[in-house]
Amino acid sequence: QDVYPRIVNDSRIENVELMQKPGEIVFVPAGWYHVVLNLDMSIAVTQNFVLPSMLESTSRVLASENPVLSRVFLAQLYKKRPSLVKRLYSDLKAHSTGGGTTLKRMERMALEEEKSLRAENDKNQSTLMSQDQQAL
Repeated sequence: QDVYPRIVNDSRIENVELMQKPGEIVFVPAGWYHVVLNLDMSIAVTQNFVLPSMLESTSRVLASENPVLSRVFLAQLYKKRPSLVKRLYSDLKAHSTGGGTTLKRMERMALEEEKSLRAENDKNQSTLMSQDQQAL
């Protein structure tokens, strides 16, 4: 579905339109919805960055908009920075009347995700070795 025509003519939405030329970089601030229309072959390099101070609000939005991605994000974050996830959980618990994901569940998800990634890596290595042997 083509989003651009719908938003460019919507008077409720303030639009900023620009033409990015080769070699230029465009910074889109956190929380800004945006549409990109590629006029030619393009490569996009994106980085979604979450500061620790943004973690609680980002986690709430992500959990409501994409629960699966939210679980993967928190599991990966727990593997790399468990103290941030523990602080987040503590903050969410203090501001909520119940529910939420427990730290033990996050830790279990992180371990399951790591196991899954290892299995996929092992499978890919096995396939590559098999292809190499066939080439010989």
